[in-house]
Amino acid sequence: MHSSSTVTVAYIGLGTNLGDRIANLKSALDALDSLGVLIAASSVYETEPVDVDDIQPSYLNMTVALETRLSPHALLRELLEIERVNGRVRKRQNEARTLDLDILLMGDLILNTDELTVPHPRTHERAFVMVPLAEIAPDAVHPILERTASEIAANLDTGGIERLGMIDDLTGG
Repeated sequence: MHSSSTVTVAYIGLGTNLGDRIANLKSALDALDSLGVLIAASSVYETEPVDVDDIQPSYLNMTVALETRLSPHALLRELLEIERVNGRVRKRQNEARTLDLDILLMGDLILNTDELTVPHPRTHERAFVMVPLAEIAPDAVHPILERTASEIAANLDTGGIERLGMIDDLTGG
C-alpha cells in the first residue's frame, strides 16, 4: 500500500442497486474504515438509475469523508478490491451492481490518468452524488469548477432523489 505522511480528505461516493442494498453499504463502510478515518457519512438516498439503457432497480447512494494517507491510485486499488469482495462484476458500463465506490474529490487534487480521474468526471452533473456530498461537505470546493458542493447541488434537478435516513437508523444500529 502506498501511503504518505500527508493526511488527505477523500470524498467517496457509494452506490448499490443489487442484492441487500443496505447490507452492501454497511459492508463498504466497514471496509472503508480500515483505509483511514471515516469522519462523516451522509444520509442514504434512494435514486433512479441514470444513464442506463436497460431496466434496473433503484439505487441507494451515500457519500463519506475519509481521512487517509493513501495515494489516489492506492485508494482506487483498495476501493476496487472492496467492490470485488462485495460481489461487483464488471461487464459493461452503467450496469446494475452490488457496489460502486468512486473517489469524488480528494483534497484539491486534479488528476487525469488512464486509471483515475479526480475530481470524478460528471460528479457535478449528478444530483445523486452532489446532494449527499453537499450534506456532509457543503463547503468542499470542486477544484476545476471552483464552486462548492452546495452551490453545485443547488443547481441540479433533485426530482428522482429521496432521503431515507442515516444508515444506522436503517439497519437498526
